[in-house]
Amino acid sequence: MNRNWLTDWLYFPLWGRVLTFSLCSLLLLGALWLCGLRPALEKARMLDSLQQKQSARMQVGLRDLLLQPPLLLLEAEITRLNTALLPTEKTALSLAALIMHSGGTIETWQPNNQGGEVTMRMQWQGFLSALGYLSGLSARMVLSGFTLTEKQGALLVKLSLVLNDDL
Repeated sequence: MNRNWLTDWLYFPLWGRVLTFSLCSLLLLGALWLCGLRPALEKARMLDSLQQKQSARMQVGLRDLLLQPPLLLLEAEITRLNTALLPTEKTALSLAALIMHSGGTIETWQPNNQGGEVTMRMQWQGFLSALGYLSGLSARMVLSGFTLTEKQGALLVKLSLVLNDDL
């Protein structure tokens, strides 16, 4: 049967053979398009759009990274902040430093085994500076009390300092 069909086809006029060959080719191309090429092209389009979205996202991320300060600058800032967080080393009491901070003069200094008492003449602002200095001292020296009196237009301050051996 196939052989008769093929020989009959060969005796068709030329336009009939071209027409049947074209129809068969179109049917074959249509089947290939529906079964393989169209899904592959749709998948390629989907992957292309996904790649474009990811490329745009990467461009935004790269732009954000370029706007960040340099890494060395960030490390220096972190180091500076870490050192600022470290506790400062507190010093022991120095009468010279106390005089310098208060801007006053020492009237009397009576040291003893447990600390001592110092009487100073200063201005009010100097008293506040002296208290600031004493608060920055090591915890071994504690201000146990003070008295304030006015004498000849100046402030007479008597500070009682005690050594704290618990620390």
